[in-house]
Amino acid sequence: MKSWNAQKTTLAERLTDGRRYASGKTIDVVDLPNFLEAVIRPADRVCLEGDNQKQADVLAAALADVDPAKIHDLHMVQSGVVLPEHLDVFEKGIARRLDYSYSGPQAARVARLLFGGKIELGAVHTYLELFARYFVDLTPNVALIAAVCADRDGNLYTGPNTEDTPTVVEATTFKSGIVVAQVAEIKAAIQAQQKFIGELLEHSSRWELEGAELRIYFPAEKSTFAGLIEGRDTLEKIRNASGKVLGRAVRVCAKLETGAAKDANASRAANSTQEIRAQFENDPMVKSMLQRFGGRISEVRRQGEE
Repeated sequence: MKSWNAQKTTLAERLTDGRRYASGKTIDVVDLPNFLEAVIRPADRVCLEGDNQKQADVLAAALADVDPAKIHDLHMVQSGVVLPEHLDVFEKGIARRLDYSYSGPQAARVARLLFGGKIELGAVHTYLELFARYFVDLTPNVALIAAVCADRDGNLYTGPNTEDTPTVVEATTFKSGIVVAQVAEIKAAIQAQQKFIGELLEHSSRWELEGAELRIYFPAEKSTFAGLIEGRDTLEKIRNASGKVLGRAVRVCAKLETGAAKDANASRAANSTQEIRAQFENDPMVKSMLQRFGGRISEVRRQGEE
């Protein structure tokens, strides 16, 4: 009987094999050769990202360190053959066939390996032709790419020099392939989102907790920020954070200040300022400084007020 989900079944098997060497979606560099041996199969089509902007150099070195008895006869499809490791895999028998576009500093070595029978050449493509064929008949089973950073959920930031990364990733994923990315750092998944939410909350005038409801008030002239807070994802993040702080679940809502509330807040602020001024005027050290330098207290503000 024909299987209509063979690609997804194979993907699940590879991921299961690879999880032995992973912590969530991250793999330590020292475990990369073992991980690649687990997720790559002999004769697989592998894309090793390497172009004139960035190189998946760590992954290239790891691939060159796998055991040729386990991984061999790979079909390498990549836009640039630039690093020595790109050709080490052919000398060691790990890879056999090559489709590429540019070799640059490795051109002479490519020629030697071709004439020596180490490389079976598919074709030398234009970049656009190679990228197009990733979606047709040269789709990678495994893509080894480079990115700037990632979070622990596997979301990638490829940086300003994205080059052909999206093409490689989309083509590989479309055919239920595996994408492995080397990154310089791993950041918190919602770091940028938390910063954005924090900036929104800075525009609030006050917080009010009553029963199981947390109300965040905004001045009427900042209704736009109240609207942004009301977004489902934003409210959910504030709700989760508030629940951890309070030790219980709360509902969160954004509200606009009414005229009466604004007057009350202004009155409270005025009273607070008067209290702080009184504290300063009665402080022995402040009194001493004023007497010595002949100064006076002209204005009192809380830290952060303008």
